[in-house]
Amino acid sequence: MSYLRCIICILLCCLGTNVSLAQSFQENKPGIPLMSTQVIREDSLKSLLNQTTNPHKRIDLLLNLKDINEGNGIETQYTRQLFEEGKKTKDPYAIFVAVTHMVTKYANQQEKSDSLHNYYIKTLEEIEKGTPAEGAATFFKMNIYHRLIGVTTDKQERTEFFRQIRKEFKARQATEDKYQKVERLFLEGLMQLWELNDQGKSKIYVPEIPLWEEAWNTAQDFPGEYVRRYYLGSIHSLLSGAYNQQQDYENQKRITWQVIDECKTYYKLSEEVYPRPFLYKDNTYVRYYTQLIRGAMYISDEEAYKIYNLFRQHMLSAQEEFLDRNKIYLFETAYLFLGNMHRVDEALANCDSLIHMIETNHAPGFTRVLETYKNKAYLFRRANRPEDACIAYERAMQVSDSLIKKEYVERVEALRLKNDIDKLKLEKTVLTAQNRLVEFIFTICILIVVISISMYYYKSLKKTRKLQKEIYRQSIKAQESEQMKSAFINSICHEIRTPLNSINGFSEILIDESTPTEDKKEYQNIIQENTRILTSLLDSLIEVANLDSLTEALPLEDIEVTSICRTEMEYLQETEGKEGIQYLLDLPVKECIAHTHAQYLSLLLRSLLNNANKFTREGSICLSCSCDKENKKIIINVTDTGCGISADKHEYVFQRFTKLNTFTLGNGLGLYLCRLIARHMNGNIKIDPNWSKGSKFIFTIPMGNNQTE
Repeated sequence: MSYLRCIICILLCCLGTNVSLAQSFQENKPGIPLMSTQVIREDSLKSLLNQTTNPHKRIDLLLNLKDINEGNGIETQYTRQLFEEGKKTKDPYAIFVAVTHMVTKYANQQEKSDSLHNYYIKTLEEIEKGTPAEGAATFFKMNIYHRLIGVTTDKQERTEFFRQIRKEFKARQATEDKYQKVERLFLEGLMQLWELNDQGKSKIYVPEIPLWEEAWNTAQDFPGEYVRRYYLGSIHSLLSGAYNQQQDYENQKRITWQVIDECKTYYKLSEEVYPRPFLYKDNTYVRYYTQLIRGAMYISDEEAYKIYNLFRQHMLSAQEEFLDRNKIYLFETAYLFLGNMHRVDEALANCDSLIHMIETNHAPGFTRVLETYKNKAYLFRRANRPEDACIAYERAMQVSDSLIKKEYVERVEALRLKNDIDKLKLEKTVLTAQNRLVEFIFTICILIVVISISMYYYKSLKKTRKLQKEIYRQSIKAQESEQMKSAFINSICHEIRTPLNSINGFSEILIDESTPTEDKKEYQNIIQENTRILTSLLDSLIEVANLDSLTEALPLEDIEVTSICRTEMEYLQETEGKEGIQYLLDLPVKECIAHTHAQYLSLLLRSLLNNANKFTREGSICLSCSCDKENKKIIINVTDTGCGISADKHEYVFQRFTKLNTFTLGNGLGLYLCRLIARHMNGNIKIDPNWSKGSKFIFTIPMGNNQTE
């Protein structure tokens, strides 16, 4: 093959590559904007969209809005709406089209990867099973990896990325489905290709043919009509290049025709669901026909010309504005191809047709204007028409100058416009700043007033609530005091009446002269016992009253406590001792010196021992004393094996006039008096919560100064 033919093939390859980049795996990327009727159509469709509530109709309208605006930058907003509508109705086609656009737009951006996977692809994955979109989620993941590999320029980063991909493939190996298998084969071949490229090897596509052929053969049997075309299209982009390096043009032609057929099947099926009259489809085929023509040129000119005619027929079969787009692709491909085939006249005719479209504004957005004029001159030179070639070159120079001048004017105009806009922005900014300053000052003033009023009301409200709480607390306290007073009066009346009745009754019997002398002695003892009870009650009341009203601290001194403990236990045993109860003392050998008040300490111990004796029928009562030199405390324990006190009553029993059993003799002042005495002696008294064999009262008072020496 001649050197010139190689150059033409390269040009055709570039053209096909440009279309491929614009197309990717998304058919809706036209290089040419729609006609001027676009605005009217868009307004009409938007009006219909706002009026309709039918889900299927809304999806149809959103597809049309997306297709009309494809390539102008605002199609993404309609794509997002399309996705949400599809998600609501679980429409696989709508979701598939939307995700296709989002992946195409954002796949190269690593920071968008999570949202693509966790929202868009995940939604499709949840509903794709058993639909024509089955396998789409895996395809989009494969495509994202494909694109990320392409944009990873650092060799180390790419190697680490490959390691992660392979680790993922290995982890799912046992449960791999057919779609994941194609993904693995496709990406493994791609990764090996990059690794060979990093090693500086040549013909790096050829070794990967077995992997991609296996992926191709597997993908051909996919049931999902929507995704099969995309899987095969992606595999074709690599496998056709491998066949081209291997100069296996027959296989290249075979898979390219198969992809073209898959595209036609896809569009036919999608039209049955949603017609999409504004969808530009033919740019999908440009890449494949260009590859077919390029491959056929290596076989025979006749074969290449035959495929070119098929391409021409296909592109000229379009209707309305799509025809102009097709003609641009067709004429540019045709004059390059026909010039290489020595069909110069046909090549010039196609080149003139393209120039005519450019000059009559039927090719807006076409950027290779100057190259087209230069290629026309080149074709004249090949046809040995030097005069025409010179005229064409002159025209090319005029176009070049015109384009430069136009670009210069546009730039100057753009700068002037930018300058005007900047001035307006500056004026607007100054005015806005002034307005904001006024608003800020006004807002600050209002804020100060509001804060002041709020603080005033807050403080007032806080004070009111505090007073209300205090009133409520005092009210509760008053009620409790009233209840306690009533209980106290009832208890005192009962406690006083009982011994008084006994004293009164037995006094009358003693006065009776007929009463035997032996009985009189017994009655005297009973009168004395009740007198003692009555005296004890009155003493307790007096002590409580004294301690409650005491404003000065008790006079405390260092006192040896073990002797007091021994005395009180002996007194209890002598006066109140019961059969069946052991009265035990557990006192240290050495003296225990406490800083306390001897009289009140005796009173406290007597009350605790009397309380233990009252509620113990059998077992033991133990009075123990120990010195805690570390904490400088004297610890006195009174332990009994009586009925015990439930945990929820441990604090209750220390309150004034409280009795666990209302039928038990007592005034309810004993333990209250004990705690009162303990506090006045800088000590503490509590019930041991861990003792379960009765009750254990723990009384602590400060250790004396002499003890710590």
